[in-house]
Amino acid sequence: MNISINQFWPALTCLLLPILLASCATNESISNKANDETNKAIYIIKGRQSPVVVLQAGLGDGKEVWSEITPNLSNDYTTFAFDRPGRADNPPTNAPRDACTIASEQRALLESLNLKPPYVLVGHSMGGLYQFAFAKLYPNDVSGIVLVDPTPPNHWERMQKEASDAARIMRIAKFILFSDTDKREFDEMAQCLERLDFNHPLNVPTKILVAGKFTGLGEEGDFENMMKHSRLQWLKLTTAPKLDVVKESGHYIQKESSEDVISAIKQVVFATNQKTKFSNLEKPW
Repeated sequence: MNISINQFWPALTCLLLPILLASCATNESISNKANDETNKAIYIIKGRQSPVVVLQAGLGDGKEVWSEITPNLSNDYTTFAFDRPGRADNPPTNAPRDACTIASEQRALLESLNLKPPYVLVGHSMGGLYQFAFAKLYPNDVSGIVLVDPTPPNHWERMQKEASDAARIMRIAKFILFSDTDKREFDEMAQCLERLDFNHPLNVPTKILVAGKFTGLGEEGDFENMMKHSRLQWLKLTTAPKLDVVKESGHYIQKESSEDVISAIKQVVFATNQKTKFSNLEKPW
């Protein structure tokens, strides 16, 4: 299910279906465990070439969710992945957890590390909504954007109205499995969005990848129909010509079909380079 809830399905299935407990593996994301190497810092920077590709994870996830794609991308670009406050070794914060605040925190971190814009933003699930907010708030800092099965702005509102069974499962997951940080990010996801300009699409090269499979608990039926309609909003909010459906992948496209995400990022970087090239040709000398 969107909002990165897929990572909770194994544990949630165990809780709802006790007969399966004996066969359920521990969910490392839920226990917030990671190997020592991953947790040495709240961010990982790989590569030294331009542009900087900024990777923003979804709800409940951190920098490790991008591990399938960063080795390839860092050969050509600089990749930056990080843990938001409340993830891994990054302590929680009392600051608001809305999209605008998270975008401003990301920008401040990039500036503190002397990672120069313009950036190519990549966001998965709710991280896609955060990257959209970043691009709207700081358009001069963004050269391109890739959204990976992004959470639509009115996702929770529509789910409650159009996919009640999925909404019920989400409430159970939130009560039983979400950390305090997850709960705050979930509850505040729609706050601040009224500050953003929804009347004009993002004017940067954009690729949007969406899942082709809906096989998680509660995803078939009403939820699938809702998602197939609600994700069309992104075509109005960006200049992406279409949604690229990754037919054999579920929500975690960067894990299940990493080559598609890598290809999308490279296409956006190429388009930004071409845009810069032609823009420079138009400048008077």
